[in-house]
Amino acid sequence: MGKTTQIPTNVRRDVRLRDMGRCRRCGMAGTEQHHRIRRRDGGHRRSNIVLLCHDCHRDVTENPLTAKLTGYIVPPWIEDGTLVTPLQDSNGRWVLLDDEGGVTYTKEIDL
Repeated sequence: MGKTTQIPTNVRRDVRLRDMGRCRRCGMAGTEQHHRIRRRDGGHRRSNIVLLCHDCHRDVTENPLTAKLTGYIVPPWIEDGTLVTPLQDSNGRWVLLDDEGGVTYTKEIDL
């Protein structure tokens, strides 16, 4: 049996709650769930998924260098099983996401 490509319902719900239904990047209504590490490499962990609006999701995928600098794309070789790479939110704050659905605000870290 192969890997599922669908985000489990409970993870989808937890990400939407954690991100308060807003795009993590711009603050508008979040409509799409984005995998920071490719799905096949990072799976459906809560720390790997962020809520984005359609425009930000398109921008992240079309501009991977900027997305890497702001933590929206994370190369799989950076992580050691826990997603410790911060991302910059819509208010310019750097946050760490955990696999329980939590958010910790942190200082900017060189990616």
